Amino acid sequence: MEEPKIIEDKKSKLFSEIALTDDLTGLYIREVFDVTLNREVERAKRNHQALSLVFIDIDNFKQINDRNGHLAGDEVLRKVANCIESSVREMDLPARYGGDEIAVIMPNTAIEDAKEVCDRIRKNVQTSIFESGVQVTISVGLSLYDTAMKNLEEFIDAADSALYKAKETGKNNVYHENARLS
Repeated sequence: MEEPKIIEDKKSKLFSEIALTDDLTGLYIREVFDVTLNREVERAKRNHQALSLVFIDIDNFKQINDRNGHLAGDEVLRKVANCIESSVREMDLPARYGGDEIAVIMPNTAIEDAKEVCDRIRKNVQTSIFESGVQVTISVGLSLYDTAMKNLEEFIDAADSALYKAKETGKNNVYHENARLS
């Protein structure tokens, strides 16, 4: 029989993980993202290091849910999250930003390196086989932190704008601010 202290430690660790991660995807929750991004921006400023921010959106996700049901949509979210987690470094932070949108904070990462990772994620998702039989692609927006940005929202807006550009120009591609990368 396990000691009560060991059981309590295991429970405490479990509750901490539950409180910090999304039930469906296993990715960090939005609140963890917000705190981490703020910390990483401050670190990038202080140490003059590159910091990339990635927004990923599942193309036509509403249609996947409408045509195949929410269980298929859940499978897609889980598998896309797995593709992202297996493609980023341990120091990167992928988080469920909202709905089918996932954000990744990439500390100490220049734009070309971040672009390579994003393209790898995009290709991994596109070639994944889903039990529901759906074909899934993602659109990716990418931004590099610039000390000229007035605030955190400007950094987030840059990645979000790049994501919208990726969607507007045919989806299934990666954009950095206003430049198509793949």
